[in-house]
Amino acid sequence: MINAIDNFVAKYFKESSDGGKHHDEHHVNLATACMLIEVMRSDHDITKIELKTIREILSKNLSLNEEKVNELILLAEQQADRLTSYHPFTTLINKNFDLKEKTEIMANMWQVALSDHNLDKYEEHLIRKVAGLIYVPRDQLVASRRLACKRLGLNPEEQYRNL
Repeated sequence: MINAIDNFVAKYFKESSDGGKHHDEHHVNLATACMLIEVMRSDHDITKIELKTIREILSKNLSLNEEKVNELILLAEQQADRLTSYHPFTTLINKNFDLKEKTEIMANMWQVALSDHNLDKYEEHLIRKVAGLIYVPRDQLVASRRLACKRLGLNPEEQYRNL
């Protein structure tokens, strides 16, 4: 998995003179992309709107053009097929992101899950599991869900019945 990510990073991002920090940042962003793909796939009902939401998040957060986003999504889907543990992803996230950035990851995951206006129990379970693995406290998880609802124009109170 890491080799495929290394190949993607080497192809599209030049390593900077900052001692590899730029390179590590993209590894973390790619790990985050894989988590978004996992949310989309978790309910076994991949919708066009979920995929569109992932494309928009990746394009905005990583400043990638459409071709690069498509390649990244393909890579993330291939990695998800072979996924046996979230450990490689959550370790990168824990090592490189602060609480604010982790909360943003959670908001992006909620945004993918809620984009089709149908929060499946498997999507919610995955998001809560990842939140625990990256040490996002409940109040920040709630805040991230509210942010995702706001971005999607949904009523957060309606989406909070299960919290």
